[in-house]
Amino acid sequence: MRMTLIVPAALTCVLAAQPAAQNLVQRFNEGLPGINQLMNELKFKEAVDKAQALVPAQVPVFDAKDPKTIAESMDNGRGMLALLKLQANTISTVGQWEKALEINQKRVDYAKSLQADVEKTMTGLEGQWNKVVEEGKAYIAQNGTKVGELEKSIAKLQQDIKDHNEKKVVLKKEQLEEISKVRVPQAQKDEQEIAEIKAKLTGYKDALKRYDGFKGWVGDNRKEAAAMVKEAGEGFEKAKGTLTAQGEEIKTFNEKQLEKNKKNKKFKIEGNKNWVEAVMNDKTNVTKIDTPKAQALFLNRMLVLDPANKAAASALENLKAGRDPFFVEKKAKKGAKK
Repeated sequence: MRMTLIVPAALTCVLAAQPAAQNLVQRFNEGLPGINQLMNELKFKEAVDKAQALVPAQVPVFDAKDPKTIAESMDNGRGMLALLKLQANTISTVGQWEKALEINQKRVDYAKSLQADVEKTMTGLEGQWNKVVEEGKAYIAQNGTKVGELEKSIAKLQQDIKDHNEKKVVLKKEQLEEISKVRVPQAQKDEQEIAEIKAKLTGYKDALKRYDGFKGWVGDNRKEAAAMVKEAGEGFEKAKGTLTAQGEEIKTFNEKQLEKNKKNKKFKIEGNKNWVEAVMNDKTNVTKIDTPKAQALFLNRMLVLDPANKAAASALENLKAGRDPFFVEKKAKKGAKK
C-alpha cells in the first residue's frame, strides 16, 4: 500500500504554532498613543494625517503556507482592520462623516475578503486532513493485527533453527534448503515490512489523536474571521445610522422652514446652511456638551456642513486657544486710562 503523508505538510506543529507579533499590529499599537494625544490637544487634522500614514497602501496578502504564516496573516488582518477603524475615527473627528463611512465600507470589504481567504484555506486543509484520517483508519483496520502474525512466523523460524542447532529435531535436506532459501529470505522481508507497518501505524495513530486539535484550530480561525466581519459591519451600520439620522433631521428642518416661510418669496433653503445657522444661534447646543474635545468635534461637523459659518469657526478657534467657545474679547472704552 502506498503511504501518503501522515500529516499534511501545511499542518505540521499546528498545535504548537503561536501567532507572532506582526508589523501592522505593532504599527497600530505604536501609533495609537500619539494620535490620541493629538486629538486631546484638539489637533484633529494632524491626527488624521498621522492615522492615514499608518494605513498600508496595499492590504496584506494572506499567506497559507503553514500554521505559522496563517497565524501571522490573521494577526495582520486584525492590525489592518484596527488601522482602518482608526483612520475612519480620526476622519470623523474633523466632521467628514461621509468619508469616514467610505473607510468603514473598506473595513467591511477587507474583513469579508479575509474571511474568504480563511475559508478557502481551512477547506483545503480539511480536505488534506480528511484524506489522511480516512487512509489512517483503513490502514489500521487492515494492518493492525498483521505485525503480530508476521512476528509469529519469524519466531517459528527462529525456534525451528534453534531446535535444529540444539539437536532437538532432525531436519531433512529439503527442510534445510527451504529454511535457507525460502524462509530466511522471507523472514528478512517480513522484518522490513514489520518496521514499515509499525512506523505507519504510529504516524496514523498520532495523526488521529491530533485531528481533534486540528478541528478546534480550524473552528477558532473561522470564528475569528466571522467576528471580524461582524464587528466591521456593525461599525459601518453605526456610522451610516448617525449620518442618515442627521440628514433626516436637516431635511425635516428645511421642510418646516419652507412651510413656515412659504409666503416669503425671498426666503430660500441653501442646503445645510439654514440648519447650521439655527443650531449655532442657540449657544446651548454647544455649551451643553460636556468637554472641550466633544464641543470641538461638534463644531468640526458644523463647519463641514457649512464651511462659511462664522459662529462655528469662531467657537472652534476659542476652544483651540483654551477659552470658552463663545468667549468675546472686550474692547477697551475710548478715553480709558491705561
